[in-house]
Amino acid sequence: MYPSISKRASLVILCLYIFLLSCSKSNNCPETPSVIINLNETAILGWPFRLEAEVQSTGYIYKWSGPNGWEKRYDTNTSDAYVQIRENMTAADAGEYKLQLINADGCVEHEERTMVNVTSTPTCNTAANTSTSSIGGLGNFNFVTRTFVAGNGHYAMTGRDTTPGDYMAIVFPNDILPEPGIYETGEQMGTEPGKVGVFIAVAANTYLANPGQPVFVTRVNNKIEIAFCWLHFDNLNPANPLIISAKIIEP
Repeated sequence: MYPSISKRASLVILCLYIFLLSCSKSNNCPETPSVIINLNETAILGWPFRLEAEVQSTGYIYKWSGPNGWEKRYDTNTSDAYVQIRENMTAADAGEYKLQLINADGCVEHEERTMVNVTSTPTCNTAANTSTSSIGGLGNFNFVTRTFVAGNGHYAMTGRDTTPGDYMAIVFPNDILPEPGIYETGEQMGTEPGKVGVFIAVAANTYLANPGQPVFVTRVNNKIEIAFCWLHFDNLNPANPLIISAKIIEP
């Protein structure tokens, strides 16, 4: 025999209740700690950009999305999903980025959104392949000859003026072309990770940039550009500070 109409109606209502209960976020998707997307301090044109989820757990599937059609969804729980690197940021990459944490039931337990602006490289309006100096004749270069070469555990960029013997050198600690990013001045031969040696050699004297100052490395049109603004150099005459800005581009 078939159930009566009233019993069938009750059965339908019961099934509907169970279905709604199984899909209810309040029951199957408890709230999690607030998800924060940690970012680089600044997104800069031509530079890589890093996004990192503060909540990192293999209990979730991570789904990232952003402007310009960018999307990364992981079908399995993996620690590779916690951090995303956007290489070579462009103006089209500016906008809203979103992260969703999805549990084993397919529920989105939390969603976070953040706005990212892309700015131009910090600049002091130094023309390409030139340098300016606070002391005339000491660090004012037109880099007519430029060499980018690896050797002896370093990667060195040098630029020479028309004056024989005078040059500027920028030395990185590894024997590979440096990745885009912000480096700090350090030892003359750039012996530490994240550090770079910057010095000029003029008339048999060497002037080294003081430590802890920023040097910007970018990649534009598939060429490495190195720039710095108002770097202070060790000077034989402290009363007359030597301050140099420069931009040198891979030939």
